[in-house]
Amino acid sequence: MRRRDLMRAGAAAGAADLAGCASGGDAPTFEEGFEDGIWEWEAGAAIGPEVDIEDFDWEVDVSEEEAAVGERSPRIWNQGEYDDGVTWVVSPVPIESGSSYRIEVSGQFWSGLRDALWLAGGWREYAFEWTTPELSTDTLYLAVGTAVIWEADATHYVDDLSVRVEPR
Repeated sequence: MRRRDLMRAGAAAGAADLAGCASGGDAPTFEEGFEDGIWEWEAGAAIGPEVDIEDFDWEVDVSEEEAAVGERSPRIWNQGEYDDGVTWVVSPVPIESGSSYRIEVSGQFWSGLRDALWLAGGWREYAFEWTTPELSTDTLYLAVGTAVIWEADATHYVDDLSVRVEPR
């Protein structure tokens, strides 16, 4: 089931209601391939205090130029002029307050090989696991993005995100 379908099912809460957040076995709690765009994700950026955010150029849009799965993925671009800056997209992940969780996140990230700035050109899978203590909140946030290093503009793509949330 796509993340968007889950969000529609839980619209009464203003976001997805993941029915106790159990993923029901090996199935992900939600998956996002961005084929329908990023309109449900909020884009943002930040830069150090020496530069006004209005002076930092950044863009997040959907592109057909690169895709790990399907035909589209978010393109995240950061201006590198200030040797600083972060650009991201974020989505809420509703949970039940008062429980602890084991969370697994994976996704595909693309960068072009330009000079010695990046480890390798092309798509690369990143994944992490997180075991939470008992939480007093009903929402976690998944954010993916990129940070500027050195004085070089950066373009990255994100695709094929998968999140599993299992109560402990």
